[in-house]
Amino acid sequence: ILAFVTYVEMGTPDIIATPNPLYIDLTSKEVQCSQFSYDIILPKIEPELMTEIKTAKESLIPVTISLKKKLNYRYLKEKFSSFPRLRRRHEVAKILKEFAQEDQKPLLQYLKDLEIQGKVRNIKTFWINNSISCEIAPEELEKIADREDVGYIFKNKKLTLFGTKYLNSQIIGFESAEKDKAIVWNILAIKADSVWNLGYTGSGVLVAHLDTGVNYNHYDLQDHMWDGGSAYPNHGYDFGNNDNDPIDVNGHGTHTAGTIAGDGSAGTQTGVAPDAIIMALKIFDDAGNGDNTMMGQAVQFALDHDADLLSMSAGFPDPNNYIKDWSRQTASNLYAAGIPWIVAAGNGDLYDSEGDGDYHYTIPQDIYSPADVPPPWNPRDGNGNYGGGENAVIAVGALNQDSSRASFSSYGPTEWNTINYSDYPYPPGLIKPDIAAPGGSPGITSLDYSTNNGYVSGGTGTSMACPHVAGVVALMLQKNPSLTIAMIDSIIETTACDLGTSGKDNYYGSGMLDALTAVNATPQNSNFVTGNFYVINSGNATLNVYNIEKHRVWIVDVSPKIFTLTPGDTQIVSVTVDTTLINSIYEDTLLLYSNDPDENPYSERVILTTSPIFEEQRDTRNSTDIKIVSKIIHLYGKEITFILPESDFTTLELFNVEGRRIQLIAHEFMNAGQHKVTIPGNLRSGVYFLRIKQKSFSAISRIIIL
Repeated sequence: ILAFVTYVEMGTPDIIATPNPLYIDLTSKEVQCSQFSYDIILPKIEPELMTEIKTAKESLIPVTISLKKKLNYRYLKEKFSSFPRLRRRHEVAKILKEFAQEDQKPLLQYLKDLEIQGKVRNIKTFWINNSISCEIAPEELEKIADREDVGYIFKNKKLTLFGTKYLNSQIIGFESAEKDKAIVWNILAIKADSVWNLGYTGSGVLVAHLDTGVNYNHYDLQDHMWDGGSAYPNHGYDFGNNDNDPIDVNGHGTHTAGTIAGDGSAGTQTGVAPDAIIMALKIFDDAGNGDNTMMGQAVQFALDHDADLLSMSAGFPDPNNYIKDWSRQTASNLYAAGIPWIVAAGNGDLYDSEGDGDYHYTIPQDIYSPADVPPPWNPRDGNGNYGGGENAVIAVGALNQDSSRASFSSYGPTEWNTINYSDYPYPPGLIKPDIAAPGGSPGITSLDYSTNNGYVSGGTGTSMACPHVAGVVALMLQKNPSLTIAMIDSIIETTACDLGTSGKDNYYGSGMLDALTAVNATPQNSNFVTGNFYVINSGNATLNVYNIEKHRVWIVDVSPKIFTLTPGDTQIVSVTVDTTLINSIYEDTLLLYSNDPDENPYSERVILTTSPIFEEQRDTRNSTDIKIVSKIIHLYGKEITFILPESDFTTLELFNVEGRRIQLIAHEFMNAGQHKVTIPGNLRSGVYFLRIKQKSFSAISRIIIL
């Protein structure tokens, strides 16, 4: 007798979505969150530093002083969220600089007075996180810690590189570029070569490369290094030696830059985005010594000079709360500015400092900082719960060629349970890394720093994995320069090939990077923004959502549409909308189909409020000074006659009745007076809206085409 036993889950799933409705408001609005936050770590002086003060082995100690008052990055993000990407960067940087300049004045003057006395030297200011570094006499530190405007003080932290020194590698000589270019295995593994066939090579995307410098004369990089003009003739800056020549004398930086953007001119294709522009920011001196101050200066330089993303294969091992908080504050403001920071997860405990033989730090300390900072999209704790705290950092782990985890690759969870950040206490901690890419056996071949046409093989480390992700982000940004950080991270993670435990885990993150699927999933329109709502299973059985249905064309995408939630679990759902609609309020209702017996489908309203069509007038005249002579246009001629009140650069745009722009008719300088233009392309008869803009005026009028 055969008996079949079927397990039946008891209980009922219950779907809830919040906020409902989801408002995506592109108009100017008051920011609701607090403008400032106050960061203090107790004790104010890092314990290790306090011990050093008492022993006083150094006459001057290199320290970082973090001021207590900070600009709230959520305030900055919300205030400028609807701004175009480049303007958003500039506005966030401007406010950060103005705030830091004012807030740092009293402390800076105090330090300069000590400098005159020979008790302080090498003062550096950081507006990216409102801190000051200097070398200072030990006896002065407790006095500074007692100041009301100081949050905490720590000794400058040494940066660590995450790549081998190629001890078992070989230099591969020059090969004729006339031959077919060989493509290294790791580029093929992530399908980057298939993306090039779509026409995306990273062209025009500026990657700030924080490393040991770059051999900018290498044939595979020399024609797409950043043009820094006369101030930065060598394509970047050297913060280790404080000069404008970031030439690489180590090899690590040229290797990682080659994985981002090596174009194969010398015979071998090593780069994911072979036309991306490299900005060389050297954060180590020639002896390989780097610290948090060099990193902080480089981050500011990148933001100041319009980098589209940052790539850094370095970090701080076994980080304490002081460097964690300082790094997270830096990442938070990059997030507000809209710039992704791709960071290697770390190579564990390379020298087995704990003496336990596993060459990894004890959890939750194995992920280095700033890789331990929460990601831009959907951060989760070890129980799968959403904890918020989105930031700029995407952390990258390393894979072998067979897609197994490289043994050295740092793993999570990591922990956030400081005075200032307590969103991911351990246990269960924050899941890290976020994504994985090639960086393990048999090693990565890339550019040789010591020649201008050679290659070096055998490099391993999360250092080698990180630039793969940076390269893919460059490919995505070429396709759509207006992608938000959250969209970038969500696309990379949701299109990855899942490895290890199902879903995101602490060894592989969301899985193996897939360049082709990520770029195909990237929306092409540059006028998209994304809003998020949260689906919660408040029942006591598993909830299966198997489709989300939209109805209006202005909702471009809803993702994910299929997912499973255990009782109490939460899923972020991203709604991407088109922002080119005329000033109005648009509404749609998403239908979420699931196994909830009571609400199927569940309704989630989405309301989009677009930016005003009329711009502010700069003088007493108004937009009626722009006159359209005839509002009835004939199909056979399609001529529009209009009168301009002044000579200026003029834009004419045509919209359909749904508010979607369908034609850019003119975008050129026009003199004051009467003009005639012809509407290009094929149009059907019907009602349209014509917008005419000059610097001081904007007018919109309904026209009829017969």
